Amino acid sequence: MRSDRRLAAITHCHSVQSNNRASPMDDLIRGAVERVTGESADAFDWSESLTTAAEIEQVLHGSDGRPGVDLLFVTDHVNESVRALDPDLVALAVAEPRIALGAEIQTVLECPLGSGTWIEAPEVLMYGSADRVRSPGGWHYGLSAEVLDDIQATCRPTGAPRIELHHVLAYCREHRIAHAISHPLEGHFVELPQVLRAISACRFIEAVNGGYSGDSTRRLLRYIELHNRATGGRPGGTGVAGNEPQREDASGIAAWLGAHLAGAGSHVADGIVPWGGSDAHLGRYDRVCMMYRPPAGALNPGIPEMVRDMVETPATDLLRDGVFAIEGRGNGLTSVLGEVMQLIVINARRNASTFRGLRRFSRLLALAPYLATREIVRGHRAQARLGTLLDDVLTRASKDLPRATSSRAAA
Repeated sequence: MRSDRRLAAITHCHSVQSNNRASPMDDLIRGAVERVTGESADAFDWSESLTTAAEIEQVLHGSDGRPGVDLLFVTDHVNESVRALDPDLVALAVAEPRIALGAEIQTVLECPLGSGTWIEAPEVLMYGSADRVRSPGGWHYGLSAEVLDDIQATCRPTGAPRIELHHVLAYCREHRIAHAISHPLEGHFVELPQVLRAISACRFIEAVNGGYSGDSTRRLLRYIELHNRATGGRPGGTGVAGNEPQREDASGIAAWLGAHLAGAGSHVADGIVPWGGSDAHLGRYDRVCMMYRPPAGALNPGIPEMVRDMVETPATDLLRDGVFAIEGRGNGLTSVLGEVMQLIVINARRNASTFRGLRRFSRLLALAPYLATREIVRGHRAQARLGTLLDDVLTRASKDLPRATSSRAAA
């Protein structure tokens, strides 16, 4: 039984900890600074978000006429450079049990398998387990630096520049850590078969992201519907579905996907729940929320109940009972570019002493936005091509679904 009450949860937002080497944009921005100054940019202090712990607390409780929310997960960018959690964030989470310190973990994939070539892959939103963890400063919900260190030690294959996507997903399943795959059609250059293998393994897919358009949402919801019909609430993982086909072969990818979902592939989720997050860096942290229906009779339900449902409750039950619902929508390319431009200007002003004069400062404000825009547009075009191919694959796979489902039943 489920409560009629719904809790509003922010499940993807950033703070001051998404800074410097942890930021996916760090190399691009630091390179622009070095071109402008002709000097090392090691001292340049870059951050993808300047939201402080105090401002996170205001988001929770509400301010400036905006209502607060019930639960909030801080999901800062995390890679091998992150060795500690921001002490102010830890202090806030210790004092406020409605806040959890999660992470948006950066990953890689070997493409093709066995080649020794590693490329950036979709990120994983990790929320923690239903139990508190200990950090210097006290006990809180979410992840600790000790857990992040363990992930780095166990999920990074020999020769990989950082942790590998499927190792992270397996780690989360083994350690009962609630997780979702983050905007999996955006922000990387992984080919479609590898993307499909990744999202098929995850029970929560961020189909609505506050920084990306409705095209990705539409395609991901189509995939989720296909996945749930094909699996029927039963997890896969009985064998290997064969080598992933070439990216441009829609017919071959559709046939492989059908076999994969029918139970012949590596780990396949028992079902997928559409997920949403604001991915906010500068404001409007509640522009996309998850509305959560806790169990009926739960006294003062919060993060433990929500995380436990994500980890333990079968996906079919979550879907049937409407336990999670997305509220809000994504934005288009123009909005993404606007936020990036704001961040570049704000960070340049914070580091004005680096440029020692208006001329260098002005050159950075011309160069960095140009480089950032070029990179974002390049990614947007790549994702458009991937999305067009995905549309074709899903159409073909849907036509073959009855055959794939009957094959699963026969097995």
